[in-house]
Amino acid sequence: MTAKAVVKRLLFLLLVIWSASTIVFFIPRLSTRNAIRERFAELARMGGFSPQDLEQIIQSFTQQFGLDKPLIDQYFEYLRNVLTFNFGYSLQRYPSTVVDLIMQSIPWTLGLLLVTTILAFLIGNFLGAIAAWPRAPRWMRAVATPFILLTGVPPVIMGVLLLFFIGFR
Repeated sequence: MTAKAVVKRLLFLLLVIWSASTIVFFIPRLSTRNAIRERFAELARMGGFSPQDLEQIIQSFTQQFGLDKPLIDQYFEYLRNVLTFNFGYSLQRYPSTVVDLIMQSIPWTLGLLLVTTILAFLIGNFLGAIAAWPRAPRWMRAVATPFILLTGVPPVIMGVLLLFFIGFR
């Protein structure tokens, strides 16, 4: 691979990261809903604090999260924070930071990834060996074709389909 191709791929990677970050920034802001107002209104209904103080609390958090600034200023601050891995505070688990929550989740994520990778390797190789065996059962050859076709389905779509058919039914 030439240096020109590597540079081209790196630039494309940066473009994809910037595009995804921009979409993640703008999609919630296209909504008419106010996440801070909804969160604290829910807490007020549950008796977390006095409803009279709701507006003052919402104003305070709006200033703290920078939502009172113009959208373009919010966007550039967001990009700067993403580049420095400063994801701020979690609105759901305030005053925990998002980085702290990510660090708490990494061991579980890696454990799950390790287990599923090992299981996929073992089961896939076992079934593949049986399917390739000249004296494989007839049903195994019949089942192999649909599974081979399913490898073309993107994992995200397959996950949604599995959630629908297994989780909701």
